[in-house]
This record gives sequence, C-alpha cells and structure tokens, in this order.
Amino acid sequence: MRKVLVILAIVIIGASAQAQPTAVEALAQSPTQISLYWLPPAQGEVQSYTVLRDGQPVATLPAEARQFDDAPLMPAQTYRYRVVAQMADGTQKASAEVSERTFRELPKRIHYPLVVVGGTASGVGAAVTAAREGVTVALLEQTNRLGGMISNGVSLTDMRNSARSNGLFEEFRRAVQQYYGTGNGMAYEPRVANMLIKGIVAQHPNIHVYFRVRPVKVVRENGRIRAVVVQDLLTGRKATFEGDLFIDATHEGDIAAWGGAPFRVGREPRSPEEPHAGHIYYDRANDRILPGSTGKGDKRIPSYAILLAVKDYGQGADKTIPQPPFYNKENYIHTPPWEKTWAYLYGRIPGGKFEINQHPQGSNLPGINYDYPTAGWKRRDEIAERYKWHALGYLYYIQTELGLKNIGLAEDEYRDNGNVPPQLYVREARRIMGHVLMNESDVWKARERLRPDSIAIGDYPMDSHAVQPKTDWNSPDLGEGEFWLVNYTPWYQVPFGILLPLRLRNVLVSTAVSATHVAYGTLRMEPVRMNMGQAAGAAAALALRYDTEPKRIPSRLVQEVLLRNGVYLYWFPDVTAETRGFRAIQYLAARGYFPEERFEPDKMLTRADTARWLWYRLKQGGFPTNIARPALPYTDLPEEHPARQAVEGLVAAGIIKPNETLFRPDAPISRGLFAQWLVGVMTKLGRWTPVAPEKPSYTDVPLDSPHAVAIETLRKHHITSILWDGVEAFEQEGTRFFPEGPITRADAARTLYLTVRDTIWRPEDADYVR
Repeated sequence: MRKVLVILAIVIIGASAQAQPTAVEALAQSPTQISLYWLPPAQGEVQSYTVLRDGQPVATLPAEARQFDDAPLMPAQTYRYRVVAQMADGTQKASAEVSERTFRELPKRIHYPLVVVGGTASGVGAAVTAAREGVTVALLEQTNRLGGMISNGVSLTDMRNSARSNGLFEEFRRAVQQYYGTGNGMAYEPRVANMLIKGIVAQHPNIHVYFRVRPVKVVRENGRIRAVVVQDLLTGRKATFEGDLFIDATHEGDIAAWGGAPFRVGREPRSPEEPHAGHIYYDRANDRILPGSTGKGDKRIPSYAILLAVKDYGQGADKTIPQPPFYNKENYIHTPPWEKTWAYLYGRIPGGKFEINQHPQGSNLPGINYDYPTAGWKRRDEIAERYKWHALGYLYYIQTELGLKNIGLAEDEYRDNGNVPPQLYVREARRIMGHVLMNESDVWKARERLRPDSIAIGDYPMDSHAVQPKTDWNSPDLGEGEFWLVNYTPWYQVPFGILLPLRLRNVLVSTAVSATHVAYGTLRMEPVRMNMGQAAGAAAALALRYDTEPKRIPSRLVQEVLLRNGVYLYWFPDVTAETRGFRAIQYLAARGYFPEERFEPDKMLTRADTARWLWYRLKQGGFPTNIARPALPYTDLPEEHPARQAVEGLVAAGIIKPNETLFRPDAPISRGLFAQWLVGVMTKLGRWTPVAPEKPSYTDVPLDSPHAVAIETLRKHHITSILWDGVEAFEQEGTRFFPEGPITRADAARTLYLTVRDTIWRPEDADYVR
C-alpha cells in the first residue's frame, strides 16, 4: 500500500489538466454522507477509478463511474478527496484535491448569540463579518449550497464596473480569479462559486452552518424574536434556534414579517419621486414610457426564474431532454434564434457554458408567482416546480424546434439535483419596511443626496422583469412592468436604515430590505446584497458587544467595521481598499468632504483644498456659517473661485490671517501651515486647547517657530509626523516634522479623519430611534 501511495503522490504532482479527472466536486448530503462527482480525463482510456479520502483509498470504481457516495462519515467533519484514474496504459492520473464538510447534526434546541437565517449572499456576508468580530453564529440554509443565487445560476456578476467590487464580494472575486488563473473573476461556474464561498465560510470556525433546514415559524415576545423554529428537510424533524439577535437574510423576508415587521408586496404608484413606478410599458431603446402606462400601484411582482447552465456539446451530439410537464411551444415562439439570445451574446461563463436568462419569453413566466411572497412552503414549492419545468421547456424548445440538440444541461453542474439549480431565483418578494425607505430618486439623484450613514455602494441599473406576460409583440416594450433604467442609475450609496425593520428590536434584514419596488431593482443584485449582509453582521456584532438594540448602534461604528473589511461607503475611481488612507478617505467622503469625481490620493494638498476641507469641518462641527464675511486682499481668489467662500469663512473665524495679496490657491500647503489651520479649527470648535511647549519635540521645529504651538498641539492629540512618514521621520539627531514640506491628500485626509472619528458608543448617537 505504501508503494501505491508514493506512486499516487508522484502522479498528483505531475498530472496535466487534460489527463486527469475533471470537474471534481464534493457535496455533503447529510451529517453522515458526502457525494463525490467527477468527469473522466479528456485524454486516454480509463480502466477504473480509485477514490482517496484524506489520502487513503476508500473505493475502487469501474470506468463508467461518475459518482461516489461516501458514507457513513462523522458529522461536522471536513474530508479531503481525490479521484485517481487508472489508465489503460498503466499510468495513474489524480485529480485536484477537493474538500467538503458533512452537515452539523441538528439539535432539538440550542441558543446562539446571533442566528442568521438564509445562506444567501447577504447571509454569508452577515455571518462572516460577525464571525470576524468574534461572534459565534448559527447560519441556517435550506439547500446544501452557500451564496444564494451566486451558486444557483447568477454566474455573471451584475455590476457595470468591476472596479466597484469591494468587501467580501471582492474577496470572492479574487478567489475566482485565482481559481481560473485568468479573467477578471466576474464570471464563474455555479459549482466553483459554491466551493469558493464554502471555503470562505470554513475559515471561520465560529460559524456553525446548518444545511437543509427551512424556517417554519418564530417565537416572539414584546417586539423581539426569541427563537426561530426550523424543519429538517431530510427527516421532517423540527429544531428551535434561540438567539439574542437575528438577521433575516431570506429572499422572502419571512423572519421579520412573522415577527411583526410591516412589509410591502408589489408596486407603489407613480409619483414625482418615482416617475417609473406602478403600471408601466417601457421602451428601453428610446428611454420612454409608452402609452397605456397608468402608473397605478398594485400587488404584482416581477417574474421569477430557474437559471439553467447549459453547454454546447458540439456538432452531432444529442443532449435532448425528455419533454417536460406543461410544455407548450407557444410559450417560447417569440424567443430569438440561439445566436441572438442573451445567453449566446452575453451569458458565457467558464467551462464553455452559458447562463440562460432569456426574457420576456424563455426563462420568465410572469403572473404565477403573485402569491409566493406570503404563501406557505407547500405552495412556494409548487411555484418553484412550475418554474423549473418552464425553464426546461425552453431548453427543450431550443433542442427540438430550433434543432439544436447539441445544446444541453451542463453535466457537471447541480449533479445532485438533475443538473438543475435547487434554488428558485426570487427576484423580489416582501420588502420589509425599515427606518429608511429607499426610492427611485434616492438612486437617480444619488450625487445630490448625502448619505453619511452609507454602508455599501451599488451601480447596477434599477430594473424589473415583466410582471405580466407580453401580449402585443408589435410594441417595443418587453412586457408590462419591465424596465432597465440605465440612464437613471449612477453609482449610489446604501443607507444603514434600510436594514433596520420597524417594530422589531433585535432583528436586522439584509436581503428583503426597505425599498420601493423600483429602488429594490438595483439593491437585489448579489454583490450589493453581500455588502448589506456585511453591514447587518457588523451591526449585530456591535449590538451584542454593547448589549443594546441594533437601531441604537450609530452608523459611524458600523462603518468602522466595514472599512476594516474593505467595504466601500463611497466610490472614487482612484481609491481602493489598498490605497493609503482608504478608511479615512471613505469615512470623510460619505460625510460630504470630497465632492470631486476623483480623489487623487498621492497629489499634494493645495492651499485651496485645505481651506475647503477645514471650512467644511468647521460647519460640520456646528460653527455658525452666518458670520460677517470680510473683504479679502487676495487678487488671485476671485468671487467665482470654488475656495472663495471657505477662505472667507476661515478668515472671519480668525483661522487664516490675511497678510499677503496672493493666496496662491493651487500651491501645495506646507505641513506647518496645515497644522496651524487645523489646530485653529479644532480650537474654534472647542475640541482642543493649544499647547505651550516647554521643549521642542522635533529637531526642525524650534520653540520660536510660528508653527511650534500648532505642531505640539497635534502631537498631544497623537498626530505626529510618524503618521505621514513612518520610520523616515526618525534621524540620528531625533524626529523631524518637515514643517516646510508638503503633505499628500491621502495623509491630510488621515489627519482630518482623526479629528472627526468617534469610536465611542453612546445610545443617544443612534441615527434612527423611533
């Protein structure tokens, strides 16, 4: 046996991708079973397969085998697998190693500090972020996959600009990029997405995942949820999860709704704030609302779908599936030829596969899901089954009516579910009403509406799939209710308050958030959902730390956690999580300090920008702005100059002393003068008291320097040249400040951030108390 294992080890190292078993996937099915799947090597003849578990052979299988069910195993245990092909030429070809963890056994009753219901994109974001803050989390998921639609069919990231990827989704994107070794990580196979997301979760042992459990009711008391009762989908047994806090990460918003939170289903009527709301026929190509659009609100919701992954198996292949139940070719006759479908033109994913997401005919079936949001699970399962047959009907239509028998279900996806996603794409169900209601204009006019409580950004166009079947095929709309508002969706910020449901004291909502139908059409994208989940997880961790309700946690504290996790509160094209001063830039930008389109972190701070930043700091600190404005002697600062008002204000406040005729607005400000102006602002606000130094702290700032008092005052508040220069501030003679040297915008932002930042929890500082 030892000789065989040595040979295997050698082959594992040297095997080429084409010569080894491929698409190897391990999927837990229960606390005691893992199913292993693979495809044969692309080259060579296989005689048999050997399955290795944790390096040891556990099964020998015939050449036609594609699956091995490994049981009995220990619950909540991680196992490593390889599949070794015994080739006809006597060689052995080993697959890459995969790992999987068996299900955790379901207790009858258990208590957790935090219970996250739904292993969706937002549920994963919530669980991981809370776990990183030291919280022990129960994560409850009704399938055996994690990531929601990311691992169930949405295989192309809904994001217009990949540079806006951030937070946990950015970690996932980079993992995808590393896995494939090419591309930008924005497209992925569902099985790969599931594997990578499970891998991220597995890095946090304080996340306890319970698979194939479905919530069936809550126990509530005095505005609190005390427990969630789930049903084991394998055994039918029920279990009770008690918790201090709960995060409803479900698509349906069940937990919050059952707990008593108000919610909306359907569409609001048209209004000045929402010109695209209500009953609508929309012409995408010409950006116009068509005649017949009443704008009336109703209870209709967008079509759901099952998003199939298919593959072109080449000329001569016949992958025709049996005719599905309810098949009617009339449901698909208005779909385009294959070469003009969304899947063919835009839906390509790795592995030579296509994501099918065709509408108005094809994947969608509007109208059958109106009762889904508030229905019981029996009815929901019936609706999901109907969508499955409809999706397979479209594939059958492609294979038979269009004559493309070579287009078939991807044989290496969803192998434990007949190659069909187990998760219905619930685009929108309930929308739980919170302390903030986000609407169309909040997105459309995002640059005009300051969001100091921002916890995420988004950029995908507000959209809705049709809510009623298309009947007039001569009209340019894609069905009543369909729109794609690319011209009305800039990048935007997401406010913390949409996660905080009304009437519930210990619950956050991270998927079915508080928004109108139109605004929800952009918030429902998986990257945004994952970031919203991170915010919910951060808020929950803070609420547990301070023993308070989530709504009493100031957004500024949530933002601090998010920034540590690389989440964007604002977006500049030249600022990433790796940018020097990232946290400071983001925190201040969310509060309106930097209205420019680019931040230019490495550029030297000018005198004009210093004046604008510090005048804004004065105003934010409560300094009166109605003071008399003095006449300025500066000939290079005309009335229309963007810094004119700020300079007038700082002169009136006595912070800038005008003793020259030139202000030199575009010249870099010296560090010494920056210190003087900043200390002047903080003194004027009553936050600091200038320090009279007895001896100099820096070798290049003598006591008689005009900057000495300001520089020593900065030092008293732990702002030193080390913040800007690191070890370069140290010399043999002592520490230098370089008072006549410039300061970068990033370093100036870091300094200003330290005067604004407040990490103390005070219940009276909550953004929303109702």
